[in-house]
Amino acid sequence: MTPAGLAVIEEMAIMVVAENWVPYESAYEKKLVDALARTRERSMKGLRYNLPLDRPTATAILQTQPRPVGLYIVPLLPMAHS
Repeated sequence: MTPAGLAVIEEMAIMVVAENWVPYESAYEKKLVDALARTRERSMKGLRYNLPLDRPTATAILQTQPRPVGLYIVPLLPMAHS
């Protein structure tokens, strides 16, 4: 707080989110998040936090019965040039 009583922002973070406030990392994840929002299936979105990009993590988990199903997005590998 300043002497005048105003709040001061010392640090700020910005996160990209879909229309329904679910965060996503890529255009592929955005498509999955939007598709899950349209379904009537219960799902949970995974967040990477501080995991490295080369460490696989479920993008989302469908809460199906009797066992949940993990959904992964596998990035495309660049094509090798001959």
